Amino acid sequence: MASYSIPAGYKFHPSDEDVVRFYLRPKATGQPLPYPDIVFEFDLYGEKEPSEIWDMFGGPSLDETEDLFFFTKLKPLSRSRVNRSVGIGGTWSNESSKTIFARGTRIPIAMKRNFRYENPGSPQDGAWIMREYSLPMKTQPDVGSSSSSSYVVCRLSKNDRPKPKVVGEVPLKKEEMKSLINLHKRKIDQER
Repeated sequence: MASYSIPAGYKFHPSDEDVVRFYLRPKATGQPLPYPDIVFEFDLYGEKEPSEIWDMFGGPSLDETEDLFFFTKLKPLSRSRVNRSVGIGGTWSNESSKTIFARGTRIPIAMKRNFRYENPGSPQDGAWIMREYSLPMKTQPDVGSSSSSSYVVCRLSKNDRPKPKVVGEVPLKKEEMKSLINLHKRKIDQER
């Protein structure tokens, strides 16, 4: 189990800008980190499931408002695409993205991408959220480079609202749905 280097009683709740300024940028430029073992180095795009990673790094001992933070390297598929496979058959599916600006300015300092764990055959499908912070592309070499600036910071958390699992349900085709609705309407009319 991993441990934090911050004083007892403190919680690690950095803003997006703080994640970039105090952790991602120093890591990418080889500078010292303020608390070197609070953002763990681990391959989140590897063979471990999110629940295994959560357990390995002390997630069960965190309170509901705390997340785990990791440095991980991007795995390029091409110059513009990245492999975000995880565990056995899972992937991080992109939900949204936004640019992070330096406080009080319109100067972009990073990109934040929100992902959701997708693994249709798993009971954990939709149960995890990951936010990935990356430096702007103009400040990084190609994704395929071995430079330390290919690092991203990932924030792993449990999803409060995982998508509901319905076992054995098959989606209906449009015609089948219309037929079912018409049948239901006729039944209601007959009961009147």
